Amino acid sequence: MKNNNEEMFTQACKLTNLAEHLKLVEMPLDYVAVSRDNEDNSAVDFFLNEELDSVQKNIINIQEQIQNISDVLVDLYNDNDKKEGDQ
Repeated sequence: MKNNNEEMFTQACKLTNLAEHLKLVEMPLDYVAVSRDNEDNSAVDFFLNEELDSVQKNIINIQEQIQNISDVLVDLYNDNDKKEGDQ
């Protein structure tokens, strides 16, 4: 098994990837906000009817992945405390 530092680095990389994923999820939201401001109701309606579910699913997926990373980091922390207590 990887040592704790390697595993923490792996989890940090996952968080970086999730931050990039969030930027991609934000793009259609920015577009629909501009469309709303420009009173382009057809673009807003299209987003609400065709894209909103996809954005919501992506956000839920990102939340779940962040929770998984948090769980791994807590486990690493607890393992480290346990090892230090055994010394």
